[in-house]
Amino acid sequence: MTRSILLAGLGYTTGRLAERLDVAGVDWRAHSASGRQDSLPLDLDTAVATSLPVEATAIVYAIPPPPAGEHDGRMARWLDLLEGRPERIVYLSTTAVYGDRPGERLDEHSELRPAQARARRRADAERRLGEWCAARAVPLLVLRLPAIYGPGRLPLERLRRADPVLDPAISPPSYRVHVDDLVTAIERALAAGSPAGTYLVRDDSRWSLGQWFLTVARLAGLPPPECVDLHTARQRLSPAMLGFMTETRELDDTLTRRVLGLTPRYADPLAGIRASLTATDTAAMPPRPARAD
Repeated sequence: MTRSILLAGLGYTTGRLAERLDVAGVDWRAHSASGRQDSLPLDLDTAVATSLPVEATAIVYAIPPPPAGEHDGRMARWLDLLEGRPERIVYLSTTAVYGDRPGERLDEHSELRPAQARARRRADAERRLGEWCAARAVPLLVLRLPAIYGPGRLPLERLRRADPVLDPAISPPSYRVHVDDLVTAIERALAAGSPAGTYLVRDDSRWSLGQWFLTVARLAGLPPPECVDLHTARQRLSPAMLGFMTETRELDDTLTRRVLGLTPRYADPLAGIRASLTATDTAAMPPRPARAD
C-alpha cells in the first residue's frame, strides 16, 4: 500500500493498524472524538459544518454508533461531510447483526436479523454506507467481527471483580478475533485488488463466553469466576452481557479466508491469550502529531 489512508476513528484496533502502517511507510491521517494528539478532532454527536476531503483516499471507518437509539446518526452525519470520491471504504461492523440464530450456519450473505438495539444500529450503519457507496461506485468492504481481544484488552478487571458467568455447559458457541489478525484483515481489505463485499473475520475456537472467561482466569493466575445457571444470570448480569452470553451464531468464513487469503495467526485462542498477557499494550505508546491536511 502506497496511497493515503484515512482512519475515521482512532481507537484500539485502528491505533494498532496505524503503528503497522508507520512501519510500512504508509501515509495515514486520522479523525477522532477521543482527543488523541495523533488525530484531528471530529465530534459526530454535534452539528459540524467542516467538510472532509476524501478524494482518492482509502478509508477505514471505525467510529462506533451512538449508545442509544435504533439508527446510527453518526454515520449519517459523517457521510454528509464527505467531499470527493474515496478509493474504497472498509467498515468495521459486528457479527451481532445476524441476531440469535440457533441451528443455522451463517456466512457473508446470510440475512440480517439483529435482535439487540446495538446490533440494529450497526445494521443501519451498514445500510446507509452501502447506499452511499453504491450511488458513487465506491468499493465497500464490510468486515463483520466478533469480540476483539489482545494486549490490554482481556477481561481481567471483570475477573478481579468476581463477576459471574453463564455456565459453559449451557453456553452457546461464540468466536473472537485477536487484534493482530484483525489488523491483517484490514490491510488485506485495503489492498487495491481486494473485491468489494462482506467478510467475516474470526478465530477457530467456538468457545462459549463462559469457557473464555474461565480460560483467561486460569492463564492469568486469577480465581475462576462463578458459573451460574440461566435464571441466576438473568438476575445478576446486565442485559448486554446476557445477550453476549446467550446469543448463538455459527459462522462460516470460508469465503473470507479464500478471497482475502487470511490464515489467522491466533486461530487457537490459547496462543492469543498467552501472547496478550505477555505483550506490551502498544496503544499506550506516545502518539505522533496529527496532520492538518
